[in-house]
Amino acid sequence: FPVTIRRLKLPRAYPIDNKTLVLIFNKTLDSLSSNAYTHYWFNNQNRGISYHHFIDNSLSRIELQMSDSFLSNTTYRIRIDSLADCANNFSVDRNYADFGLSEKADSNDLHINEVLFNPSPSGTDFVELYNSSNKFIDLKDYLICNTDERDSIKQFNAFGTDYWQVHPKQFIVLTDSKDKIMSNLS
Repeated sequence: FPVTIRRLKLPRAYPIDNKTLVLIFNKTLDSLSSNAYTHYWFNNQNRGISYHHFIDNSLSRIELQMSDSFLSNTTYRIRIDSLADCANNFSVDRNYADFGLSEKADSNDLHINEVLFNPSPSGTDFVELYNSSNKFIDLKDYLICNTDERDSIKQFNAFGTDYWQVHPKQFIVLTDSKDKIMSNLS
């Protein structure tokens, strides 16, 4: 049988405040290899990290405490180098994530661009959002609602308890099944 190795990736990073950054990995990390501060590069510089730790027992989320503050209106790229998962596979694919300090959205910053509410039997509902601003907007405290025929709220869903940034000029699709969306597009 062919063996498929799922590579260690860094799909996203988000700042909790101007000195704290959370890294979310797709797999469990090797706790020893993630200890060295030299594995983390910001905009191609080894920026000062004063402290870091795993957030939970999944060993897939790391919180970095920075020596210096992140600046507003700035896009940062964190790159990981020589970090391994628990099977000692090193990061190769998608070893970076972009982020910036989040700001509150104004009324014309975030748009519902497309809604699919009655998909084919092999599909799923989705909502496409677009951030037309130059801000990083965090969806953590936002809700999306369904209404009835009298425009009364029938059902609402939070985007989650995690921070989830929509980057400047970025589209994002919200759905319960990414796989169904991708299979219907191809």
